[in-house]
Amino acid sequence: MPEVNGIGYNPIDNYLYAAQEKNVVRVSADGRVEIVAKLPFKPNMGDFDDKGVYYCSKGGRNWATIDLNPKSSTYKQVQSGESTFESEGTWTYAADWAHTPVDPDHLYGVGVRKGNGPPTLVKWSIRDKKWVKVWEARNLQHGHTFGAVMATSDGVIYGLENMSGNIVRFDLYNITRTSEVKGGPTSRSKPKRNDGTRCIRERDTERPR
Repeated sequence: MPEVNGIGYNPIDNYLYAAQEKNVVRVSADGRVEIVAKLPFKPNMGDFDDKGVYYCSKGGRNWATIDLNPKSSTYKQVQSGESTFESEGTWTYAADWAHTPVDPDHLYGVGVRKGNGPPTLVKWSIRDKKWVKVWEARNLQHGHTFGAVMATSDGVIYGLENMSGNIVRFDLYNITRTSEVKGGPTSRSKPKRNDGTRCIRERDTERPR
């Protein structure tokens, strides 16, 4: 079976969805997949907003949205286009993205400077389809690709680096206080790649309650 990528949790129907080749698929509890929509490209990034809209992209450049709220009048409709970039050519863009209700107009990813640079929080405007840098975490270990990005309901963005397994943490309420946990899980695939998702209605486990 072809692998899936761009996995996301739909808070409207409680299913996992993902991209498989040029299809959006729904993943059942036993791992079977069902095609629900066709795409104009093969994505490697994906996540849902809190309204049940799935956002996916190929390398941050090509993007598509699919309304997967069964009660919506635009259910399963697909829109697509190309992103624009701030200071293009100087850094590597995100390999995954995540949505948080704290900032409903953006999706967040973790990129690095071309080659080997510090983790950099970036965001993509749902309205303008443009990427901009948010914060370059120069205090953290340099990385290559953050293939898994997840967000919490209270504005924390996590990124998992493919090669090292290091996990970085960005807090949108205090962006300069980034942190890192070393030695997390890494993929056995060659080249190394990973993906991840979580329910965007859940709070961050490290934030005081």
